[in-house]
Amino acid sequence: MHTLNLTLSIPKNRRIILELPPEIAAGPAEILVVIQPQVTLTRPLNITDLGWSATKATVVREQLAAFAEDWDDPRMDVYNEL
Repeated sequence: MHTLNLTLSIPKNRRIILELPPEIAAGPAEILVVIQPQVTLTRPLNITDLGWSATKATVVREQLAAFAEDWDDPRMDVYNEL
């Protein structure tokens, strides 16, 4: 399995042509395309932006509490750059 990470601007005609690296063999393949728009926030994201109620936010916070120590570790800041 090969992974290609590309950052590009989608043209107006919405067509993208990719030249694959030579290590990817010709033949049958499954290709997964994930399009994640690059968004620049001018303010912090709010739970209402997600359509969440205060109750849902509380439930999700409780579910993720086990990750808080790792999440708050300064070494995790490297993931903010991704």
